[in-house]
Amino acid sequence: MKNNRITIKESYKTIPHKHEPKHKFHLEEEQYMNIVRTFNKLLFEHLVKTGEEVQLLSKLGKHVVAKYRPKNKKIDFNATKKYGRTIYHRNYHTDGYAVKFMWRADRKFFTNKSFWAFKLTSSNQKINDFSLSKYIKENGVDHYKGL
Repeated sequence: MKNNRITIKESYKTIPHKHEPKHKFHLEEEQYMNIVRTFNKLLFEHLVKTGEEVQLLSKLGKHVVAKYRPKNKKIDFNATKKYGRTIYHRNYHTDGYAVKFMWRADRKFFTNKSFWAFKLTSSNQKINDFSLSKYIKENGVDHYKGL
């Protein structure tokens, strides 16, 4: 099955006036990449800090961080290796909840929803200076809505 992911760099190809440097709406590829990356970072931080749903343009749905109770326990591989037996994450700091990023597309405005998926950028997946796991450990999950 062919992977039809569109990256930020590939989305630049759809920008009008990219070959017209004197046009007032002309953007170089590097400028475009910086704008999109900055927007993605600000959106990510807003979703994590507020727990609010954010409506996307053109009725493409909403992004939200939601909390839920996992059905299956997740193995804590570091503790399992250290103690020589299977140890599970207990999520005491979240009262047993886990959180996930969700994309909610409204069916009446968005056709063929099953062909689309929401994937975090690699910089947002990694544990970095501002990551979801770090934020939750410091602030809890009370401000997130449940599924």
